[in-house]
Amino acid sequence: MYTFQNVAPTPEPSTMMLVGRRGSLAAPRSVRYNQPGSDEMQPHDPGRDSGGILLRDGLISAVAVLLAFGAFDDITTDNATRFTVEYTALAACAVWFGFVAMRLIRLGRRTLGLISLVALLAAFWAQRGIGPGMTPDLWPQYGTMLVVFVWFLVLAATLVVLGWRRAPRPAISHR
Repeated sequence: MYTFQNVAPTPEPSTMMLVGRRGSLAAPRSVRYNQPGSDEMQPHDPGRDSGGILLRDGLISAVAVLLAFGAFDDITTDNATRFTVEYTALAACAVWFGFVAMRLIRLGRRTLGLISLVALLAAFWAQRGIGPGMTPDLWPQYGTMLVVFVWFLVLAATLVVLGWRRAPRPAISHR
């Protein structure tokens, strides 16, 4: 997070200094203006425009959950000897959910991000116990994977709702 500090009594652009967390000068990621045509600058607030990001992440997460479920279904019910495509899909989904968890933490949604990281670690543990030819039963790995799938579906729906509420709406003018 960056803040602007006045180094002189007048707010001229040459007297504004951008200061980072550790007090060093840093280049701004982006600068916002209070009003169109105004010279008063504000630091970029990532929570302000995160609506579109959350909406996109929620929709991609829903597709990733379906892809992961399909990969697990193939691994447990198919008679093939190699599951390269399925394990690649699972790895891609794990990377995606790790990325989403880190983004949520960075955007201030620490609870959602940390629960997602724990769910991802639980999925890594449970995946090792699930293999070809196994039938779904009351094994801890199957129960864990069920909880993980449900969590990531709930997370995807939550992200879509949060993103929908925060996404910028086009201005409608009535003439």
